[in-house]
Amino acid sequence: MDYSKIEEAAQLLELGDRASIKRIKESYKMLMHRWHPDNCQEERHRCEEMSKKISAAYKLLMDYCNLYAIPLKKEVIEEEMGYDDPEVFWKRKFGNDPHWGGPGYG
Repeated sequence: MDYSKIEEAAQLLELGDRASIKRIKESYKMLMHRWHPDNCQEERHRCEEMSKKISAAYKLLMDYCNLYAIPLKKEVIEEEMGYDDPEVFWKRKFGNDPHWGGPGYG
């Protein structure tokens, strides 16, 4: 996984260091409304270019987020998470991933 592309996509979608799937979708919709060639106040070519970039960034981030299988059974959740706060759990589980704040994180 090329983390620089993930960071570029997050920046393009005007996201911070962390974003929920809901936030990614909201930002995508807002930016597409702004940059869609039918609504855009810029040159049509620039609007089309930005729309393509925004769509590609959205797809990349959604693909990245959808790689993680989330446990759905209580027993599995308790076994994997213990009684940690979800933030602590995710940090422990993905703490070495540079995108989630591990070594090499910006």
